[in-house]
Amino acid sequence: MTGRYLLNQRIARRLPSFLRRTFFTGFENVPLRMDVASLQLSGKPALWPLYDAQEQISQWLDFSQLERDFQTVMTSDEDIRPLRRLQSAQTLAYRLL
Repeated sequence: MTGRYLLNQRIARRLPSFLRRTFFTGFENVPLRMDVASLQLSGKPALWPLYDAQEQISQWLDFSQLERDFQTVMTSDEDIRPLRRLQSAQTLAYRLL
């Protein structure tokens, strides 16, 4: 990271969200709703390697709950908590493979 990037990052953190979107677009957080749309279009492959590591994940987590979360995300984009759980399990699956 360059000094200019770090300086811009510090400035962007102190600005309100509407100014950050206007002047420091690279430092604005991407809303999770965009991830929901991506998952709805791609389906299970978007969660790679979650389903490839299903056997190992089942030793740690209730995979039926993850499947319910997947179905919830596929049918509705109102609640993003199921997506957060899926992404956390996806990170664990990546480490297990």
